[in-house]
Amino acid sequence: MPVEVRGVRPDGVGLLFRCRGTAIRLALYRPGRAVWQIAVRDKAWCPEESLQLWTHHPLGTPDVPTDARLAFPRGTEPDQELVIDGARVWGWCGHEAGLLRPAAAAPLFDRLMATVARSGLALSDLALSERIQPDLTREVAVPAARSRARGKEGISIS
Repeated sequence: MPVEVRGVRPDGVGLLFRCRGTAIRLALYRPGRAVWQIAVRDKAWCPEESLQLWTHHPLGTPDVPTDARLAFPRGTEPDQELVIDGARVWGWCGHEAGLLRPAAAAPLFDRLMATVARSGLALSDLALSERIQPDLTREVAVPAARSRARGKEGISIS
């Protein structure tokens, strides 16, 4: 199962961290874009036979069902996105990012969050889908998975 983490910082900024394909992405959303996504179900139908419909409720909604999930529905584009291209950095050629375990993805999440903190940019000042370069100057061990670098225990960013 690929790593995907959704969250909201105390200042209201929404976060979506995903490891898919050969890319590791941290998408950031301006305050107010995050909502609870709640499934609408007809109790007369079996879940397998029903169309999945969703409704959105503000984050402050009381009594949120346990199956609700955090979503960013107004458009699919984040306000800011940081991407580590595993194909360029580590020579990945398939779906290696999706094979990362949470323990291997955690330092990459930390690295991307540190890059955001150092950038000093306010999300309200950013153009849609603006990208800033992650700091790849410190070493992070990443499993080689099924890459061109077969036989190595890990590949590092230098």
